[in-house]
Parts: sequence; structure tokens; C-alpha cells
Amino acid sequence: MDADKIFDAMSKMSSKVHRLDKIREQRKIVNRWSAEVCGNCVFWMTSNCKPEKVHKQFKSMSSIACSDFTRGDFTKKQITQETAKLVQMETTP
Repeated sequence: MDADKIFDAMSKMSSKVHRLDKIREQRKIVNRWSAEVCGNCVFWMTSNCKPEKVHKQFKSMSSIACSDFTRGDFTKKQITQETAKLVQMETTP
């Protein structure tokens, strides 16, 4: 085999793996923003947080969301932006 062909094939494979890694990382970002956890709720760390106000439960950013979970506008915007980045990454070779 020709060494140049081997190196060209390895370069193409490396680029593909690198691209797939970036897509995987972007999916993780989208999933983090989309998760129904306290940190993505409009009531988190406010006086309107029922678990903390009524039940005296401490809620951290990654706590499971309660039944009053409401996604904030900022979180919605981030989901839209990060999803758009993901779509672009997946469609661009």
C-alpha cells in the first residue's frame, strides 16, 4: 500500500471522529438544558419555590424537579440556541 493513501485515510477518519465527538458533547449540553431539574426552573432560588418555602426542603441545582416545575424564559432560549447549534453540526459535513 501507498503510505500517502494510508495517511490520507487516517486523516479523514480522525476528522470524522473529532466531528462526532463535538456532536456528542453538544448533545450533552442540550440534554443538560432540557433536563427537568431545579436549576432550570424559574422558581429555583426564589421565595416562590414551594419545596423550600412550604416544606423547608433544600433544593440544589440538580435536584429532581417538583410538580410546580416551570421552565424559565432564559432556559427556553438556551435550549433553542443549543439545539440549533446541534442541528447545524449534524447537517454540516
